[in-house]
Amino acid sequence: MNADFEAEVNYLGEKLGKTETGLSVYEIKGLSKEQWIAGEEAGHAFVYQSIQTKMMTLKEFEPNRLEIVQDDKAIKQIQDPQIVQEIMQVLNEKPVQVKSVEHLYSLRLFSEKYPHLYYPLLYVKKDGHYFIGYNSNSNAHPFRTILVP
Repeated sequence: MNADFEAEVNYLGEKLGKTETGLSVYEIKGLSKEQWIAGEEAGHAFVYQSIQTKMMTLKEFEPNRLEIVQDDKAIKQIQDPQIVQEIMQVLNEKPVQVKSVEHLYSLRLFSEKYPHLYYPLLYVKKDGHYFIGYNSNSNAHPFRTILVP
């Protein structure tokens, strides 16, 4: 199973049960529950794929737009394919360690192919420079395009 992707909570369907740790598990509307489920916790729906399903990569997800989120509210939508492509490229570059940031935003990459899912990233500012990284560590990739003032 893989929890890199998340689903918007409004795309959760029937409750399938709970895990031993108390995580509520749901089907995701529009996707096969034999291949895709979501565990909901604190307003976030973490997506899991069956081990029989080939794990989807970010490239296969084919993101085409992004949302910038601050305090759990979308503050900006971007549909510029050049910016989405730049994010995809920078994620393949060598990351640098970024600690103690000035500003922190969440990025959500969306896809027409899977409109009910998104790929979460962080967008941070430190010392006048911007970085994109994953939610799980302090490694991030320098990013030249300014997405928010």
